[in-house]
Amino acid sequence: MSESIIWVLLAIPVLFLFVPLLSKPEGFLTSTFQTNEILKAAKMPPEAIHMSRSIDLIYFPILCILLVGTYHMHFMLLAGDWDFWLDWKDRQWWPVVTPIVGITYCSALMYYLWVNYRQPFGATLCIVCLLVGEWLTRYWGFLLVVTLSN
Repeated sequence: MSESIIWVLLAIPVLFLFVPLLSKPEGFLTSTFQTNEILKAAKMPPEAIHMSRSIDLIYFPILCILLVGTYHMHFMLLAGDWDFWLDWKDRQWWPVVTPIVGITYCSALMYYLWVNYRQPFGATLCIVCLLVGEWLTRYWGFLLVVTLSN
């Protein structure tokens, strides 16, 4: 399967999800977030609403990539590289250090989003971004190894 076909297959679900959201001026989940009332109070023209949602479509993938990178860096600096190398001391500290370091970054993100935005899904966002980043890394890394080995 060529790489362009893979990109098209990955882009189709994204288009089905986000194109209808951009075309609706009232937004997604309007009854939950009261988007209509907020837009009426802001007195934004439809072009500004469309531009704001377009910027969000650029911002959120960048945020996801940054979350994956900073979480991975945090884990490697504090817990070490125990998933790559093992020493005789690592068996003593792995059960204690790994869960603490794994939850610290998620709880910090949860605290930041709750205090500043009153959003209760910071830790979930962190773990979902981490899982998506891990999946993409493993998939594209394997595809790169297979492609370069031929």
